[in-house]
Amino acid sequence: MQEHGVLNRILFFYVFCEIKLSTKEIFPIETMSDSAIIIRNFIEDYHEKQEENYLFTRVRKANQ
Repeated sequence: MQEHGVLNRILFFYVFCEIKLSTKEIFPIETMSDSAIIIRNFIEDYHEKQEENYLFTRVRKANQ
């Protein structure tokens, strides 16, 4: 569940970026690319792999 919390915080950050971009306010644009790296490394490479190894295995077993 902690991983979902990280993802939710990043999504809230993207909303913040959207507001800043639409109002043409200045903010550190590199933070957007940094958050994309977090999503790639943490969410896709780590979290999804955990789900595949743990959760999906249990679901498959339950259906047998």
